[in-house]
Amino acid sequence: MLAPAALLLAESLRRRRRLLLERLSHARANVLTALRGLLYALLVFFLSGPTLIQRSERSLPPRLLVLVDSSASMGVKDGAGGRARLAQAVEFLLGKAPAQPKEGEGSAPQALLDRLFQFYDVQLMGYDASASPLSREALRGLAAKGLGSDPLRSIRTAAGEPGSAAGGRTPGLREDRPAGILLLSDGGDTTGSAWPPEDARAFPPVVSVGFGNPADFRDVSLHEVRAPRIAFQDKEVQLEITLSVRGYSGLRLPVALTREGRVVRTQTVDIAGDPSAQKIEFRFTPSEVGSLLLAVETPVQRGELVESNNRVEIPLEVRRDKIRILTISGAPSWNYSFLRAALKRDPAIDLVSFVFLRTSEDDPGVPTQELSLVPFPVDRLFLEELKNFEIVVFDNFSAQEYFSNYYLERVKDYVRKGGAFWIFGGRASFGAGGYTRSPIEELLPVQISSTNDYVPAARASGRLTEAGARHPITRLSPDPETNARMWASLPPLRRLNLATRSEAGQTLLSSESDRGSAPLIAARRLGEGRILSVLSDDTWRWSFGMVAAEKSNQLYTQLVAQMTRWLSGDPASSQVQILPDAEPGKDGFHVARVQVLDDDYRPAQGAAVRVSLRDLYGNVQTLAGEFRPDTGEFEVRFRPSGRGIYRAEVSAMLGQRHLGQAVRTLSVGGGAGGAEWTDVSPRWDRLQGLSARTGGAFLRAAGEDPRKLGQSVLDALQGKVPSKILEIRDVRLWSIPWVGFVLILLPACEWTLRRLWGLA
Repeated sequence: MLAPAALLLAESLRRRRRLLLERLSHARANVLTALRGLLYALLVFFLSGPTLIQRSERSLPPRLLVLVDSSASMGVKDGAGGRARLAQAVEFLLGKAPAQPKEGEGSAPQALLDRLFQFYDVQLMGYDASASPLSREALRGLAAKGLGSDPLRSIRTAAGEPGSAAGGRTPGLREDRPAGILLLSDGGDTTGSAWPPEDARAFPPVVSVGFGNPADFRDVSLHEVRAPRIAFQDKEVQLEITLSVRGYSGLRLPVALTREGRVVRTQTVDIAGDPSAQKIEFRFTPSEVGSLLLAVETPVQRGELVESNNRVEIPLEVRRDKIRILTISGAPSWNYSFLRAALKRDPAIDLVSFVFLRTSEDDPGVPTQELSLVPFPVDRLFLEELKNFEIVVFDNFSAQEYFSNYYLERVKDYVRKGGAFWIFGGRASFGAGGYTRSPIEELLPVQISSTNDYVPAARASGRLTEAGARHPITRLSPDPETNARMWASLPPLRRLNLATRSEAGQTLLSSESDRGSAPLIAARRLGEGRILSVLSDDTWRWSFGMVAAEKSNQLYTQLVAQMTRWLSGDPASSQVQILPDAEPGKDGFHVARVQVLDDDYRPAQGAAVRVSLRDLYGNVQTLAGEFRPDTGEFEVRFRPSGRGIYRAEVSAMLGQRHLGQAVRTLSVGGGAGGAEWTDVSPRWDRLQGLSARTGGAFLRAAGEDPRKLGQSVLDALQGKVPSKILEIRDVRLWSIPWVGFVLILLPACEWTLRRLWGLA
């Protein structure tokens, strides 16, 4: 762009000189041409954007960042006189707490931090998983409670842009970048980062002071657990744990796998070498469904500095490998056929079916011993095997025709103890099947009639109730409008059992026909048991009718699956649920959230929620949940004792009614790295490597006189941190005042000469 402009100006200057020679002498024409040419040259020059580099050296106190490690490992008491590492570091900086001097004694020696302030522009910060500024008063009261340790992040944030420098790139420099860093730490790092990092050469010089005493450190630690998060009932799982030992070479160490304080497995490990690390394996077969908390632990040894890492907890979510369902059908039917096909689609269901083909009153015309039918094992099923099934289904089955109420009492006891009962309608079910004044009637979520309640010729459509719109059985879609449209799309049913609503149960779907409105699907909880009534033997039309209309039968199979999950006590359909992972709150507290629903699946605002929380060290505290109207959930606030896995047991009551309970393991601080107490041994090797890579120095605090150590720190900083700052600035020439004066002076001189020589 500037080259064409320069050529145009040169051509203009040549023509101007030709015109001047016609009226002036050669000398005067050359003077005016030179002035105009100089002006043009300066304009082209300044349009190119020239800058002037100014270098200046100023003597200023250099910025020094002092980082103090406040993670939990700094609370280990392995210093002189059993003092904690952090207490030593604070006293090293501030000196001993001020006391009244005795008469005749001089003033106390000046603290290291005061001496640093004399020579440097000091920025004081404490860090654990993150860094925060400290005042002198805050430093004096600093506690070793951090749930993690990430010193490299704090250094990177101070030295350049926050975060890690990927691939060894140099962080972007900042104006407030410190000229040096004084790091007081035991070398702990819970992030798993490599030491020294690849980008360490971009750091300012780091002078590190190591606290703790590696030579005398003694500890047994269990860590690095490898175990599945999800296990299956009656299926063996393998657990692998790392055992690290320092200071106990030659020891035979017992290690135990425990469950709820009870020993499950034990083994003995021979410790050879110091330090020593070896893998330990346990095998365990869970027999119960739900949240399970295992632990691997070893006894505390004499002289051990840290006891909490002798135990590591392993949470397991145990699920059913198979849901065992017993179905008893009074006769072969389309309803049984479609129900069985829908249940068999799920590989997690183990289905045992009995279909009655004849009663004792039927006469087949041949001797009984020649029939190929299997006798119904009523005693074995109802007296021995009933407890081994998660769900019992009566499908159009009249027990009155085959056995007495004695066996139905066993079904009632089975439900009260946590079993599930699923009953379908038909001409041999509900009132028509003789269930009035029987133990089954006491279970039902509807009121049945003593007369024949079976209607074989009806045309009933299903209407979703308010409770059904929220219930996990009939909520086919999370969107209420879509859910209602799905139910409206199903074809009507032709056969019903007419019953009335009961206060003991929830009507989820009602049948609308010329006979009025009646419950079609109703559910009830009785203690830990669950009961589901479907008052029709015609629901197969929701599958066959949709296919006949060239639509998918997915809604039917989804409905059967959701009925099965609710009856089997699937955690997703529980009225009491503990939401995963505790979230950080204010003032050092964490918040666990609990969802508690009433029987109609509304938030149970008035419920009394009690939480039993077991921490890393086996301490149990009982807490109350507080309802939050904005979320519809209960919040439980607690102050964690450290990073790791906590076990929460929740029980919810609404008046005298038990809504349910839940057990879950909660993770606290799981996102920032490994547990702080996993390895609390002093890692001076990390500090030595970092200081060497950055051009700093490493000093050890163990066994050193604080005054001499302080002087060593000052000596190490001297020469590593420059006291003069070389300032380099780029100055635009346009911004210099005399440049503008010259540009104005040149045309002024030209104009004056033209006037004098008669050209104005």
